[in-house]
Amino acid sequence: MAHACTDLWQYEVREELNRAYEDGLVDSLSINWQDIERVLALGKDGALEKTRKGGVLIDDIAWEMGWMVCFQKREHYKSENVYKSEKKSPG
Repeated sequence: MAHACTDLWQYEVREELNRAYEDGLVDSLSINWQDIERVLALGKDGALEKTRKGGVLIDDIAWEMGWMVCFQKREHYKSENVYKSEKKSPG
């Protein structure tokens, strides 16, 4: 959600974003508070222009993120051993 706010004009939700950061609800490795401040510094027109130049906004989150393992059915990634490493038997 923090990323989406930087794609739009987040001025109206900056207090909620700040609280989300303080409460540990935003992965700061993915987007940190300085990223938010950088977009705020562009101003509304600058932020929206940045988004226009950056491409189309996401309108189907399930389609955009469906490739991620965490959104796959458990049987799918279990069968492909995504999280399991091969164990060698002692011998």
